[in-house]
Amino acid sequence: PGEMMVLGAIRAGKEKKLSLTSNNNSTMTATFNLWGDANRPTVIELDDDQGWQLYSQRNPDGSVLFTVNGDITANVLRAGGAIYQNNGDIFGSLWGNGWLSTW
Repeated sequence: PGEMMVLGAIRAGKEKKLSLTSNNNSTMTATFNLWGDANRPTVIELDDDQGWQLYSQRNPDGSVLFTVNGDITANVLRAGGAIYQNNGDIFGSLWGNGWLSTW
C-alpha cells in the first residue's frame, strides 16, 4: 500500500551485506516478486517491462526448480554428473545409437 524511494543503496546486514542498487540507465523497470500458492509454495521471480526473465521456486515436496526464460551462457555448465564446457567437450558418459562411451 505504499512506496519507498531511496537515493543510493538499500542494504541489509551488518558484517556481510545484501544490497539492491540501480545505475539509473536501464531502459526498462525490473521487479523482484515473492509469491506462492498451494502448488508452488515459494516463488522468487524477476520481471521487466516485457515479462518474466527467471524464477526460483520451492516445490511442495521440498525440491527446488530454477527456470530461465531465454538462453543461458556459461563457460562451464554442470548438470548432474556431466560437465559441458564452452568448447563443446563433454566429460562423463555418453550414450547414443546403441553404444556407450565413458571417459
